[in-house]
Amino acid sequence: MEKVPETKEPELQKPFVKPALEAVLIDLAPHSDHIKINGKQYWHGTTHEVTPALAATLREIMARGWAHERTLHESENPYRRAKGLRV
Repeated sequence: MEKVPETKEPELQKPFVKPALEAVLIDLAPHSDHIKINGKQYWHGTTHEVTPALAATLREIMARGWAHERTLHESENPYRRAKGLRV
């Protein structure tokens, strides 16, 4: 006896749900004035309503900019002791 393949009913498409938007304040380090992603500029000091994925990207870029700024000014720490270097 030949086995008949089971037929599955087609799954209904789930309705497209827009992701909730998040407000992100662009706070950049002094060495930059804007971030450009996909041709859109996000200027320092402005707030934008963006998708969660884009919000995470913007936050990471801002954090990396501030980390870079800290590495540039590490030697300007007023509490740092002078090293006893001799020539």
